Amino acid sequence: MNATFEIIDAADLSPAEVLTVINDAFGRDETEDWYRWKHLDGPWGASTGVAAVDEEGPVGVRLLLPWRFRRGDETVLGHRATEAATVPRAQGRGVFTALNRWMMEAVPTGLIFSTPNRKSRGGYLKLGWREIAHVHHRWELALRPRRAAVIPAISAEIWRTDWDVDALRWRADARSGHHYLTESSGHTVLVYRLLRRRGIRVAAPTGFAGNREEATRLWGRMIQRSAARLLLLPESQPTPSPSRRLAWHRGQSLLLGWAPSTSPLAAMDGDPMKGTPWTAADLEGVI
Repeated sequence: MNATFEIIDAADLSPAEVLTVINDAFGRDETEDWYRWKHLDGPWGASTGVAAVDEEGPVGVRLLLPWRFRRGDETVLGHRATEAATVPRAQGRGVFTALNRWMMEAVPTGLIFSTPNRKSRGGYLKLGWREIAHVHHRWELALRPRRAAVIPAISAEIWRTDWDVDALRWRADARSGHHYLTESSGHTVLVYRLLRRRGIRVAAPTGFAGNREEATRLWGRMIQRSAARLLLLPESQPTPSPSRRLAWHRGQSLLLGWAPSTSPLAAMDGDPMKGTPWTAADLEGVI
């Protein structure tokens, strides 16, 4: 029991109460439909979390979205830390720190990762989290769409998110708040977005599941059909450029992670997440 609030299981609150905290904290207007998509119907299970409650009601929540990683035939169920929300009347009372400490102690295995903003970054680092990736946003002229091989070959020895067709279709759901498009052929699905920046059409791959060569073909076909003039890629998905002058970086996403000592990832020598091919499906909401 904290001097000013109590920490409880977030499941003890109704979805409406959790949404009220999130919307009040961030000035958003999320719906129960959005909450069901993100936190109840996820491909790797429902979210878990904790909440802070004082004498007037809920003042904060911290939710963990199950997130599955794969290396070869091995899988590890981790979590993505989301919705670290504190209502305005409770800010400055240590709600963020208390909820995160409780969460870190309650999760026995796996990796917890987050894409924090500048305001929350320091709070995570003070709690013992570490930087696991700086993913630059690469902009490239799409002058040779047939050579736009943005679907890299991924070593089976590298840990990455276990995106399969079902998980990608969940990620591309319209309730996410982004407008996603898909291309499919057989058992291969490519998810992407088409954006406009200063009147210029931009193609941004989100992720793929299935056959890499088929996904690359779908990507090239989509660029030609959409008449995209720019590509937006995470740096972990580099594409050969006709000239270095035709590609540049602008902005980046920071990923922080924490793994309990009992986690299979924490027990490995070195940095098990080094070289992880983070995609837009992992980073969306940041770029």
